[in-house]
Amino acid sequence: MINFLFFLALTACLAGLIVQAIRFRREADALTPAQPRTSGWRMKEFVLNTLFQARLYRAGKARWAAHFILFSGFMYLLIVHALHGVTANLLFDDYQPTIDPFQWMRNITGVMVAAGCLAFLVRRRLRLRVNRDKTIREKGLVTVILILALIGTGFMLETAKILSEPVFMDMVQEWSDIDDDEDLADLKAYWKEVYAFYVKDSGPVSQEQLQNGQDLNETYCLDCHSPIRSAVVSNRMAKTVYGTGPLVRAVRLDRVFYWLHFGLCLTLLVRLPFSRLFHLLLIPLASVRKPLDAGDLDKASAFIRPTALHACTNCGYCSEVCSVAPNFQVLGNPDILPHSKIESIRNWIMEPDSVDTRQLRAGNHACT
Repeated sequence: MINFLFFLALTACLAGLIVQAIRFRREADALTPAQPRTSGWRMKEFVLNTLFQARLYRAGKARWAAHFILFSGFMYLLIVHALHGVTANLLFDDYQPTIDPFQWMRNITGVMVAAGCLAFLVRRRLRLRVNRDKTIREKGLVTVILILALIGTGFMLETAKILSEPVFMDMVQEWSDIDDDEDLADLKAYWKEVYAFYVKDSGPVSQEQLQNGQDLNETYCLDCHSPIRSAVVSNRMAKTVYGTGPLVRAVRLDRVFYWLHFGLCLTLLVRLPFSRLFHLLLIPLASVRKPLDAGDLDKASAFIRPTALHACTNCGYCSEVCSVAPNFQVLGNPDILPHSKIESIRNWIMEPDSVDTRQLRAGNHACT
């Protein structure tokens, strides 16, 4: 069932990418027929801007920090955690999600992604020039909220698995040969002490029982389970909601959060070609193309690249620093501002009737 749903979502994602590629080609042909398709390649800029967000760093350090924290954390979770079935054997000799450094890194990068998303939401509420345009202000909100929900359900899933007795029993039955009730009770007592595992209080536990539980843990568990304190967020959450252990066990909250988490993963995968996540692909494509120069214009070889238009993230930095801002304050035409012109041209390409072309022409005239 899981594999079927994943491949169904992957097929929908690939179909969406094909549709977008066809659309971009048609838009390019409609805008500039018979024009050359490239003016050169820039591999250095491609690497620097894709991996290290160099262009954004030059635009603003605080903005770069928030974006890079989100981007690097998201890519780690995608490559190492989500795709571990593909990447683990290629990148690591001993990958297990519950051992360090992977357990610690998963929690840290989850916090990084959440912090980056929250910074995005806060910035969208600031009284910036770009935020006066409601359509721009709401761009990307759904995707950011879905990513936040994905991170939140990931932490809740890990918390539920820490507390869940059925999860613990499944591991004992699969990875150990413990069949003695006293040994099992000692191991449970040790896990309650060290791993925040919920066990119904059955009275005092002796030091000898804890020592036996530790020995059993070293024999059967330690190779796959690092101390839970390194799961800096999930460990704290498990200790905070420790009293909900009976509920976690009764309704199998670990399974509930698993399907929520998995469903959000598939939702984001299907939405990738038509959401803000598409910038993960479009920005590298835009970065690798050499920008047009005066020589290109003299040769009449300039053209509009639809991929570059759609790569715009609507961050609004260009409009915040553009010298035509006073014109916008006087005339009130958003198409004076560069980010709004990009958005209007992009909408005009897709749906000509959806754009007030007189406003766009007036904005372009006032700008130049």
